[in-house]
Amino acid sequence: MAEISSFEVPTQIRDVAETSLEQARKVFGSFIRTARRASDTGRDSAQEIAVPERQPAGEASH
Repeated sequence: MAEISSFEVPTQIRDVAETSLEQARKVFGSFIRTARRASDTGRDSAQEIAVPERQPAGEASH
């Protein structure tokens, strides 16, 4: 049996893996930004609903 003294990943495979990893990082970053925006929008909407604007004294609400 032939012994393998070290394990080397071929350059082409390494390049493909690095490209895939970079793409995954970009997609994940985009996902996180979108999730944060959605969370902020939901929180802001909930605050608007929970705290209605007060009307000046003497004005009737419709």
